Amino acid sequence: MSATMTGIDFAVPIRTELDDFEERLHATVKADLGPVADAMEQILEAGGKRLRPALVFLAAGLAMRRLGPIRPSSSATTTSRRARI
Repeated sequence: MSATMTGIDFAVPIRTELDDFEERLHATVKADLGPVADAMEQILEAGGKRLRPALVFLAAGLAMRRLGPIRPSSSATTTSRRARI
């Protein structure tokens, strides 16, 4: 994720959290979606669905130094949003 207008990569401070989120997202798709897992995996591989979690991690970083309690919440938010789509 890069901000192309400024050339600044806003994800640098939260790269570890985003990588962890990505792993959890793929694991959730494989474990919970059964026959639609392949379709959802293709959607994930196409990109997108990453801005909201990034904003959650960035906002949490402004409020606190430790992001541990935020991770399950951001995964749950994206998972529940994906279920509505």
